[in-house]
Amino acid sequence: GGRVLVTAGNHEAEFLADPTTSKADDFIAELRAAGIAPGDVAAGRNALGQYLRSLPIAARVRDWFFCHAGNTGGRTLAKLTADVEKGLNKSGFGAAVLSDDASILEARVEPTPWWETGRDPAGTLRSYAAALGVAHIVMGHQPGKYTFADGEKRSKGTIVGRYGVLFLTDVGMSRGIDYSSGALLRIHTAAGKTTATALYGDGRTKTVYSN
Repeated sequence: GGRVLVTAGNHEAEFLADPTTSKADDFIAELRAAGIAPGDVAAGRNALGQYLRSLPIAARVRDWFFCHAGNTGGRTLAKLTADVEKGLNKSGFGAAVLSDDASILEARVEPTPWWETGRDPAGTLRSYAAALGVAHIVMGHQPGKYTFADGEKRSKGTIVGRYGVLFLTDVGMSRGIDYSSGALLRIHTAAGKTTATALYGDGRTKTVYSN
């Protein structure tokens, strides 16, 4: 009864912008081994390319917003949509709105997380979420350990929440990183109460948000 929504990440966008990028070396090798030209995929000249080019940059589900690197720049959903469409139409998948260091697909926590560039990280996150018409922002992109400005620590391969607004869900389960056996964030809402639980591949669970 559910629905799977797959959103684009920086590696997909980088490959579509440049099908020779070193970040896609493994993917390019697999395509060539299968007799598929990477350039044809990037140009959308086959079903795989059409699929990759059709991936949404983000998804809003009720009061949760999902995107790869989290940083929307404080835009409203309408403004974000317009900026992404304008960038894609003008510059393709290499557009600054997708490829800049502080963009929705590329922003990183180091050296400074995008929500900590001002004096009020919690306020920044709440204002960004409010502009989108949601209460929570879920991102991937960052699997490693990190110590935040307030001293809170995130261990590699774990799902964490910040201020009840931002949730980091990348646990590094790919062959290239291999921090974990996988995890997912289960969001359950009933009778006005929402609980977000991290479920790990080894059977562990941890509540990361409850209102």
